[in-house]
Amino acid sequence: MSRGSLRPDGGSLPGGRVGEKEGDAQKAENGQLRQDVDSLIGKQDEYQIRVNKQLNCLTVYAKDGDNGFIIPVKAMLTSVGDDTPLGTFQTPEKYRWRFMVNDTYTQYATRIKAGAGFLFHSITYETTDPNTMITAGYNGLGVVRSAGCIRLTCENAKWIYDNCKLGTTVVIYEDPNTPSPFMKPYVVLIPDEQTYDPTDPNI
Repeated sequence: MSRGSLRPDGGSLPGGRVGEKEGDAQKAENGQLRQDVDSLIGKQDEYQIRVNKQLNCLTVYAKDGDNGFIIPVKAMLTSVGDDTPLGTFQTPEKYRWRFMVNDTYTQYATRIKAGAGFLFHSITYETTDPNTMITAGYNGLGVVRSAGCIRLTCENAKWIYDNCKLGTTVVIYEDPNTPSPFMKPYVVLIPDEQTYDPTDPNI
C-alpha cells in the first residue's frame, strides 16, 4: 500500500504510514468523518459489501490486513424488497445490461448469490437506451420497492461493477438504529419528465 492509504480513523492501511496532516485530510471542514474515502485510500484489491436492509443503506468496506474488512469506504442509498435475502453470499456474475423479469432493463448488474435472481443494479429502463429510465424508480431510492434486488444509482451500480471482483462477499443484515458508519445518503428528486439518471457517467 502507498503512504497515502489511510483508514477513516486516521490510521494507516498495512504498509502505509500516516502523519497528523494526512489523518486530518480524511475529515470534512466541520470535523466530521468524510462520507466517501475512496479517493483517499485508492483502489483496493478487494472489498466487502454490507447492506442494511432495514434502513436501505449499503456500505463498502476495505480490508485492514489480518483485522479483516473494517475500513468503511463509502455508503450508498438503496432500494431493497421484502424478498431481499438476509445472509452472507459471494457474487458469481456481472452483466453490463440485464433483461429483467418485468420486461425492463438495468445497467451494471452484479448477481448477489449463485442460483438466485437477486442483483445489485441501476434503476430500471424501458430499453437499453440510458435515456429511457423509469423515473419513479430513481425518485423512490431509499424506499422498499424492488422485487428483491438491490437498486442503486447508476454511478453506484457501476462502482460495484467496476471495483468489486467476482467472489466479493456480500452481507445483508437488519439494524433499525445505525444505517452505516457514515451518514445515510439521500436522493435529490428529479422531474417526472426526466428519463435519465443524473449520475450516469455515460450521459
